[in-house]
Amino acid sequence: MKHRFPFLLAFLGLLAFPAHLPAQTQTPAKPVVFVSIPPQAWLMRSLTGDRFEIRTLLPANANPHTFEPTAKQLKMLSGAALYVSQGDIPFEDNLLPKITALNPNLKTFAMSWGIAKRPAEHHHGHHPADHHHAADTDPHIWLAPDLFAGMASNTVHFLSELFPDERKMWEAALPKTCEIIRTADRELREKRAAATCDTWVIYHPAWDYLTDAYNLKALVIEHEGKAPSARRLAEILRAAQAAKAKTVLIGPQNNPRSAQWIADQMGGRLVTVNPLQEDWPALMRQIRDLME
Repeated sequence: MKHRFPFLLAFLGLLAFPAHLPAQTQTPAKPVVFVSIPPQAWLMRSLTGDRFEIRTLLPANANPHTFEPTAKQLKMLSGAALYVSQGDIPFEDNLLPKITALNPNLKTFAMSWGIAKRPAEHHHGHHPADHHHAADTDPHIWLAPDLFAGMASNTVHFLSELFPDERKMWEAALPKTCEIIRTADRELREKRAAATCDTWVIYHPAWDYLTDAYNLKALVIEHEGKAPSARRLAEILRAAQAAKAKTVLIGPQNNPRSAQWIADQMGGRLVTVNPLQEDWPALMRQIRDLME
């Protein structure tokens, strides 16, 4: 029995300090891809899975009209592989020259390329085709499912050009993503067909693409980025009461004071919905549930 102990101790020593282990290999970091706004991040992840590390410039509750990327974000952009702009967000025009100067090899494309857009609120007398810059067009195209599907198609087109070895993977992901978008559209249309009210009161004019898509009328409180006057509030209230509107819609970026007043006066509800939230299908479900 005593002759077994040296062998046992040696065996236990091997377990504690294994010899000749292979060197550990470090997994290469994923290429970093920046997008401008959270809904783009959802779309990129849906199309590319875990191929990239997706980062978003604009926080979900920030105001895209006043947002400026931080020095930390600019530094991270200088090491990114790709920047996918939305194409019409206010801060993008000033950002692109800065980041291409920091990173001349940075690949870029715009998700909204080639998609006809509405003129911005202060250009209502002009045709969308006459405008090509963020200051001139309404950027909120992701709020209309058919246009969001166009953004998905654009993304696959450009990814296939930039990463041709993975073309089949991108192309295989597109129908799956578009089916999610089509499902949301179908549910919205079904709910709209059963709804009895066709008018919403909306604080900020961000929802025109969606209200057009589903034949809704919007009474917009804010005008050209300014808080409403007492006269405008009275006019909107009269129109809302005449249409028997039930919902006043605001975003987390908006001051709810005047919107809450209108909701109280018309006996409706004030609902906060963030058009910039990342979970796009959840956003569409929120909108669907507001249709009554």
